[in-house]
Amino acid sequence: MSIKLQRQQTLQQARRALVLDAARALFDEAGLAGFNMRDVARRAGYTPGALYAYFDSKEALLSGLLSATLDRLEQAILNARQYKTRPDKTLQAQALAWFNYLQAQPHELDLLLATLLGSGAPIGAQADLYSRWQSILRPCEAALLALGATPLAAGQESAALQAQALGLLLAQRSLAVVGQGASAEGMFRLYLDQVLARFMVNSAQLNQATELSDPAWQDDLFA
Repeated sequence: MSIKLQRQQTLQQARRALVLDAARALFDEAGLAGFNMRDVARRAGYTPGALYAYFDSKEALLSGLLSATLDRLEQAILNARQYKTRPDKTLQAQALAWFNYLQAQPHELDLLLATLLGSGAPIGAQADLYSRWQSILRPCEAALLALGATPLAAGQESAALQAQALGLLLAQRSLAVVGQGASAEGMFRLYLDQVLARFMVNSAQLNQATELSDPAWQDDLFA
Protein backbone atom coordinates (compact mmCIF):
# COMPACT_ATOMS: atom_id res chain seq x y z
CA MET A 1 0.00 0.00 0.00
CA SER A 2 1.36 3.40 -0.99
CA ILE A 3 2.00 6.15 1.54
CA LYS A 4 -0.56 8.33 -0.24
CA LEU A 5 -3.26 5.68 0.07
CA GLN A 6 -2.41 5.13 3.74
CA ARG A 7 -2.78 8.85 4.39
CA GLN A 8 -6.13 8.90 2.59
CA GLN A 9 -7.40 6.00 4.68
CA THR A 10 -6.16 7.59 7.90
CA LEU A 11 -7.89 10.86 6.97
CA GLN A 12 -11.08 8.97 6.09
CA GLN A 13 -11.06 7.20 9.45
CA ALA A 14 -10.42 10.45 11.31
CA ARG A 15 -13.32 12.18 9.56
CA ARG A 16 -15.60 9.22 10.21
CA ALA A 17 -14.65 9.33 13.90
CA LEU A 18 -15.45 13.06 13.94
CA VAL A 19 -18.91 12.35 12.54
CA LEU A 20 -19.47 9.65 15.17
CA ASP A 21 -18.41 12.03 17.93
CA ALA A 22 -20.88 14.63 16.67
CA ALA A 23 -23.59 12.00 16.38
CA ARG A 24 -22.95 10.76 19.91
CA ALA A 25 -23.13 14.32 21.29
CA LEU A 26 -26.44 14.95 19.52
CA PHE A 27 -27.83 11.59 20.60
CA ASP A 28 -26.90 12.22 24.23
CA GLU A 29 -28.58 15.63 24.05
CA ALA A 30 -31.68 14.94 21.96
CA GLY A 31 -32.19 11.19 22.23
CA LEU A 32 -33.51 9.04 19.42
CA ALA A 33 -36.55 11.23 18.75
CA GLY A 34 -34.44 14.33 18.08
CA PHE A 35 -31.69 12.60 16.13
CA ASN A 36 -31.30 13.59 12.46
CA MET A 37 -28.56 13.70 9.83
CA ARG A 38 -28.81 17.46 9.26
CA ASP A 39 -27.98 18.33 12.86
CA VAL A 40 -25.18 15.75 12.94
CA ALA A 41 -23.65 17.34 9.84
CA ARG A 42 -23.89 20.82 11.36
CA ARG A 43 -22.14 19.69 14.55
CA ALA A 44 -19.41 17.91 12.58
CA GLY A 45 -18.86 20.92 10.30
CA TYR A 46 -20.09 19.23 7.12
CA THR A 47 -22.94 19.78 4.72
CA PRO A 48 -25.67 17.12 4.93
CA GLY A 49 -24.64 15.84 1.51
CA ALA A 50 -21.01 15.43 2.53
CA LEU A 51 -22.06 13.37 5.53
CA TYR A 52 -23.29 10.59 3.26
CA ALA A 53 -19.73 9.93 2.12
CA TYR A 54 -19.15 8.37 5.54
CA PHE A 55 -22.60 6.99 6.42
CA ASP A 56 -25.08 6.32 3.65
CA SER A 57 -28.17 6.55 5.85
CA LYS A 58 -29.41 7.51 9.29
CA GLU A 59 -29.68 3.80 10.09
CA ALA A 60 -26.03 3.24 9.18
CA LEU A 61 -24.99 6.08 11.47
CA LEU A 62 -27.09 4.66 14.31
CA SER A 63 -25.47 1.28 13.71
CA GLY A 64 -22.07 2.96 14.01
CA LEU A 65 -23.14 4.49 17.33
CA LEU A 66 -24.42 1.15 18.56
CA SER A 67 -21.16 -0.54 17.61
CA ALA A 68 -19.32 1.97 19.79
CA THR A 69 -21.81 1.33 22.61
CA LEU A 70 -21.17 -2.41 22.35
CA ASP A 71 -17.43 -1.73 22.55
CA ARG A 72 -17.91 0.06 25.85
CA LEU A 73 -20.36 -2.54 27.12
CA GLU A 74 -17.94 -5.35 26.32
CA GLN A 75 -15.14 -3.54 28.12
CA ALA A 76 -17.34 -3.10 31.19
CA ILE A 77 -17.93 -6.86 31.34
CA LEU A 78 -14.25 -7.62 30.75
CA ASN A 79 -13.36 -5.28 33.61
CA ALA A 80 -15.70 -7.11 35.97
CA ARG A 81 -13.92 -9.11 38.64
CA GLN A 82 -13.32 -12.80 37.90
CA TYR A 83 -13.50 -15.39 40.70
CA LYS A 84 -11.64 -18.55 39.71
CA THR A 85 -13.45 -20.86 42.13
CA ARG A 86 -16.70 -18.91 42.57
CA PRO A 87 -18.72 -18.87 39.33
CA ASP A 88 -21.68 -17.54 41.34
CA LYS A 89 -19.76 -14.38 42.24
CA THR A 90 -18.42 -14.12 38.69
CA LEU A 91 -21.96 -14.23 37.30
CA GLN A 92 -23.07 -11.51 39.71
CA ALA A 93 -20.14 -9.27 38.80
CA GLN A 94 -20.56 -9.70 35.05
CA ALA A 95 -24.33 -9.31 35.00
CA LEU A 96 -24.20 -6.20 37.17
CA ALA A 97 -21.42 -4.74 35.02
CA TRP A 98 -23.57 -4.51 31.90
CA PHE A 99 -26.73 -3.71 33.86
CA ASN A 100 -25.07 -0.77 35.60
CA TYR A 101 -23.53 0.48 32.37
CA LEU A 102 -26.91 0.67 30.63
CA GLN A 103 -28.51 2.12 33.75
CA ALA A 104 -25.99 4.97 33.70
CA GLN A 105 -26.47 5.52 29.94
CA PRO A 106 -30.24 5.73 29.31
CA HIS A 107 -29.83 7.09 25.77
CA GLU A 108 -27.63 4.12 24.87
CA LEU A 109 -30.27 1.81 26.31
CA ASP A 110 -32.82 3.48 24.01
CA LEU A 111 -30.44 3.03 21.08
CA LEU A 112 -29.95 -0.65 21.89
CA LEU A 113 -33.66 -1.33 22.20
CA ALA A 114 -34.75 0.69 19.18
CA THR A 115 -31.98 -0.24 16.76
CA LEU A 116 -31.22 -3.81 17.75
CA LEU A 117 -34.03 -5.36 19.74
CA GLY A 118 -37.13 -3.42 18.88
CA SER A 119 -37.97 -4.18 15.25
CA GLY A 120 -38.29 -7.91 14.75
CA ALA A 121 -35.52 -10.09 13.37
CA PRO A 122 -32.41 -7.99 12.67
CA ILE A 123 -31.10 -8.01 9.10
CA GLY A 124 -27.82 -7.02 7.47
CA ALA A 125 -25.62 -4.95 9.72
CA GLN A 126 -28.20 -5.29 12.47
CA ALA A 127 -27.78 -9.07 12.39
CA ASP A 128 -24.03 -8.70 12.89
CA LEU A 129 -24.56 -6.31 15.80
CA TYR A 130 -27.17 -8.61 17.33
CA SER A 131 -24.73 -11.53 17.14
CA ARG A 132 -22.13 -9.36 18.80
CA TRP A 133 -24.55 -8.37 21.57
CA GLN A 134 -25.17 -12.05 22.29
CA SER A 135 -21.43 -12.78 22.17
CA ILE A 136 -20.70 -9.99 24.65
CA LEU A 137 -23.08 -11.62 27.16
CA ARG A 138 -21.61 -15.09 26.61
CA PRO A 139 -19.47 -14.92 29.80
CA CYS A 140 -22.70 -15.03 31.81
CA GLU A 141 -23.58 -18.30 30.08
CA ALA A 142 -20.11 -19.63 30.86
CA ALA A 143 -20.62 -18.86 34.55
CA LEU A 144 -23.97 -20.64 34.50
CA LEU A 145 -22.34 -23.68 32.88
CA ALA A 146 -19.72 -23.64 35.63
CA LEU A 147 -22.58 -23.70 38.15
CA GLY A 148 -23.82 -26.94 36.61
CA ALA A 149 -26.34 -25.72 34.05
CA THR A 150 -26.74 -27.66 30.83
CA PRO A 151 -25.99 -25.71 27.62
CA LEU A 152 -29.73 -25.43 26.95
CA ALA A 153 -30.50 -24.25 30.48
CA ALA A 154 -27.59 -21.78 30.42
CA GLY A 155 -28.90 -20.24 27.20
CA GLN A 156 -32.44 -20.02 28.57
CA GLU A 157 -31.28 -18.50 31.86
CA SER A 158 -29.13 -15.96 30.00
CA ALA A 159 -32.11 -14.94 27.86
CA ALA A 160 -34.28 -14.61 30.99
CA LEU A 161 -31.55 -12.55 32.63
CA GLN A 162 -31.51 -10.17 29.67
CA ALA A 163 -35.31 -9.85 29.71
CA GLN A 164 -35.36 -9.19 33.46
CA ALA A 165 -32.60 -6.58 33.29
CA LEU A 166 -34.00 -4.70 30.29
CA GLY A 167 -37.51 -4.78 31.75
CA LEU A 168 -36.31 -3.32 35.04
CA LEU A 169 -34.25 -0.66 33.28
CA LEU A 170 -37.36 0.48 31.44
CA ALA A 171 -39.58 0.16 34.49
CA GLN A 172 -37.35 2.38 36.61
CA ARG A 173 -38.52 5.34 34.53
CA SER A 174 -41.98 4.91 36.01
CA LEU A 175 -42.31 5.60 39.73
CA ALA A 176 -45.56 3.64 39.62
CA VAL A 177 -43.57 0.50 38.82
CA VAL A 178 -40.31 1.02 40.68
CA GLY A 179 -40.75 3.28 43.65
CA GLN A 180 -41.45 3.42 47.36
CA GLY A 181 -37.85 2.66 48.28
CA ALA A 182 -37.30 0.00 45.60
CA SER A 183 -34.66 0.37 42.92
CA ALA A 184 -34.09 -1.32 39.58
CA GLU A 185 -30.62 -2.44 40.62
CA GLY A 186 -31.87 -3.79 43.94
CA MET A 187 -34.59 -5.81 42.20
CA PHE A 188 -32.09 -7.11 39.67
CA ARG A 189 -29.75 -8.20 42.48
CA LEU A 190 -32.69 -10.01 44.08
CA TYR A 191 -33.40 -11.81 40.81
CA LEU A 192 -29.74 -12.80 40.52
CA ASP A 193 -29.82 -14.15 44.07
CA GLN A 194 -32.84 -16.29 43.18
CA VAL A 195 -31.14 -17.69 40.07
CA LEU A 196 -27.98 -18.48 42.01
CA ALA A 197 -29.88 -20.02 44.93
CA ARG A 198 -31.63 -22.39 42.52
CA PHE A 199 -28.40 -23.51 40.92
CA MET A 200 -26.54 -23.75 44.20
CA VAL A 201 -29.29 -26.00 45.61
CA ASN A 202 -29.22 -28.17 42.51
CA SER A 203 -25.43 -28.39 42.71
CA ALA A 204 -25.56 -29.35 46.40
CA GLN A 205 -28.16 -32.03 45.71
CA LEU A 206 -26.04 -33.42 42.88
CA ASN A 207 -22.94 -33.54 45.08
CA GLN A 208 -24.89 -35.30 47.83
CA ALA A 209 -26.25 -37.86 45.39
CA THR A 210 -22.73 -38.46 44.06
CA GLU A 211 -21.41 -39.03 47.57
CA LEU A 212 -24.19 -41.48 48.41
CA SER A 213 -23.49 -43.49 45.26
CA ASP A 214 -19.71 -43.51 45.79
CA PRO A 215 -18.61 -47.00 47.00
CA ALA A 216 -15.64 -45.52 48.85
CA TRP A 217 -17.98 -43.20 50.77
CA GLN A 218 -20.24 -46.18 51.61
CA ASP A 219 -17.26 -48.22 52.84
CA ASP A 220 -16.32 -45.40 55.18
CA LEU A 221 -19.90 -45.08 56.39
CA PHE A 222 -20.33 -48.74 57.26
CA ALA A 223 -16.77 -49.58 58.30
